[in-house]
Amino acid sequence: MRRSWLTALSVALALLTGPVAAHAQSVSAKPDSVALTIYQDPYGARGYYDGRSGLALVTEWRTVEVQAGHSKVTFRGVAAGIVPATAALDGLPAQMVERNQDYNLMSPGSIVAAAIGEPVRLVRTNPVTGVETVRPAVLRSGPNGVVLEVDGGIEALGCSGEPERLVFDKIPDSLSPEPTLSMTVRAKAAGTYRVRLTYLAVGLNWKANYVATVRPDGKTLDLTGWITLSNDSATTFTDAPTQVVAGDVARSWRTRATVAYGKSKSPACWPTGLNFAYDEYGDVVVTGNRIQANAPMAMAPPPPPPPPAPPPAAKEAEQSELGDYKLYTLPYPTTVAARQTKQLLMLDADGVAFDRVYRFTSWPGATWNPDQKDLPVQLMLRMKNRKETGLGRPLPGGNAMIGQETANGHLLAGEFKFENSAVGAPFDLVLQDSRQIQVTPKLVSQTSKGKRRTQFVYAFEAENNTAAPAAFELRLLDYGRIYKVTASSAKLVARDGGRVMPVVLAPGEKRTLGYTLLVTQ
Repeated sequence: MRRSWLTALSVALALLTGPVAAHAQSVSAKPDSVALTIYQDPYGARGYYDGRSGLALVTEWRTVEVQAGHSKVTFRGVAAGIVPATAALDGLPAQMVERNQDYNLMSPGSIVAAAIGEPVRLVRTNPVTGVETVRPAVLRSGPNGVVLEVDGGIEALGCSGEPERLVFDKIPDSLSPEPTLSMTVRAKAAGTYRVRLTYLAVGLNWKANYVATVRPDGKTLDLTGWITLSNDSATTFTDAPTQVVAGDVARSWRTRATVAYGKSKSPACWPTGLNFAYDEYGDVVVTGNRIQANAPMAMAPPPPPPPPAPPPAAKEAEQSELGDYKLYTLPYPTTVAARQTKQLLMLDADGVAFDRVYRFTSWPGATWNPDQKDLPVQLMLRMKNRKETGLGRPLPGGNAMIGQETANGHLLAGEFKFENSAVGAPFDLVLQDSRQIQVTPKLVSQTSKGKRRTQFVYAFEAENNTAAPAAFELRLLDYGRIYKVTASSAKLVARDGGRVMPVVLAPGEKRTLGYTLLVTQ
């Protein structure tokens, strides 16, 4: 009796409430505007969606309309390299219930794979007369081996010897024309809101490139710095205010993008005793209102693109602080196109004073042949990163090309990579190996000092073969083996991951420098 009463109550409630309504949907087709903050890739890799390549913080502003209660908000056109777990939504007075990423993107192969068992049309063109024949068919397999059921028989696409294509009346619902992020939210009231969607995306990177031109006076140079942006993703960011961050930001290997792979299709011809010449990839044509691709029919040419806007006047990026990192804001919005590398001005300094410094490098345990005379001595252009010298700003590490102005034009003098340079620190550009300073090194003695330590005594004869005083420094690299420097002919100063002994050699002077090391074996 009680069960009958409960059953009757359940039926009555079902009649009163009716069927459960489906969630209302709101679609944001594209962002109203977007901004980028791009980080340097600490691994030096580009273009691989493996969670380690260049990283960017993408900020999108969108307008969405939601209904009261549960509704689904869809954001189309998010970055192809989005890391969905990092997405955050601000400005929507609703509770987020569920979040999904649709990354099964349209491609010829994916359309075929999603439409197996569905009716299609097989269109063949007579190569002589140009007459087309249309036959109804059912797609039975694909995309690797597209097989059709036609007129009660089985045929493979692309094996007839005639140009042919498949025509689909619609795109399968399981496919998305572009990367899409959707959220199910619960709102107390309906309304239209301007929201901010932020997320991390891989596939974007930046680096610093410099061009230094030594003036004919041999004492000053002009230094130009460029921010080189690389977008290896399939997404274009149009007119985006862009910032770049100098420094290695802590990363987790778990920060990975969801990879959207496009599927290709191919024929699966079987022996028939005939030799057919066929196109390996037949066309896939979708008819309807959503998309039409690879159609062989004549189409009206697209309207000419609008004339490009004149480039903005050259202006340096503005540098500011971001904690312990340096933030560079580009002076105007820029379009970071898919599969594009572009450069924007970061630094333009003229008449920067520099000193020529010659350097010879040694390390604990190094040995040389007694008759070895022609050893490399590096010639460096040393600047002080200060305002009075024409610099005075943090310089992100990168690649530098050094040129020399001569009577016959601009000549390449060298190219190298350097690390970050802080304000007030020396800023060195390695020009080339020089023979103006000749160094003859010698291991004077090597003595065991117990079971784990060895004493090395070194002497270096440096000769200035120029007609002017020369700044020379003997550099000692420390690989963690030096226990103690027990003696040196001049003071050693910490610099560039080691220690240097700076001296000035008079014209034609020959001087012997040296030190004694206690090294842990």
